[in-house]
Amino acid sequence: MTYRLTTLTQSDLPHAAALAAAAFSDTPCYNQILPGDITRRTSFLAWLFEKNFSLRLKDECGRCTYDGDKLISFFMFTKPDVRHPTCCDMLRVGLITGLWTYGFRAVKRLLDTKSWFENKEKEVLGEREGTMIRLERMTVLPEYQGKGVGTFALSAALHKLGMPCILGTQERRNVIFYSRLGFKVVDEANVPIGDGYTNWIMIREPKPKARLQKI
Repeated sequence: MTYRLTTLTQSDLPHAAALAAAAFSDTPCYNQILPGDITRRTSFLAWLFEKNFSLRLKDECGRCTYDGDKLISFFMFTKPDVRHPTCCDMLRVGLITGLWTYGFRAVKRLLDTKSWFENKEKEVLGEREGTMIRLERMTVLPEYQGKGVGTFALSAALHKLGMPCILGTQERRNVIFYSRLGFKVVDEANVPIGDGYTNWIMIREPKPKARLQKI
């Protein structure tokens, strides 16, 4: 089977947001941001991710993998010169409506979580801040998991850009997956939001390009 890799477009937004929302709705991070009913949390994430992805459309950060016309994988690949969306950015695209729909506490926990992750990344990177690609929202449709789709898509993007890459994950199984792709854990810490949970920061250094031998 041949998969097709594309950059996220406006027409892809709802599908990519829905795919990511379904994948992240039961993760430790979002369980603490919006505890309780998973259906409500999935709806919240679909709304949030669509707003977030739209902020980065012009920077071409989103990566989609298609099987025919079916979106089967998505992730964000943010280059060093693309900053995190600020609170003002998030409010500008409609986050304020979430205060009414999902509650002030959920939005506050969201913003507190965002701040914690940004500060932790700065602490870990130190002088290397601003030199790495950031990987976010990596997800593959359940029926395609275990078939090498995620490895194929991510490996192709990493090879093309040839830069060091940083990511954060809150699930140990993801640590194992990313380790197979050359990522190494550089920090393990408790996130003090809600009941708390573990976050691993991993970095993958670019592989040196093979040199042609002179004959």
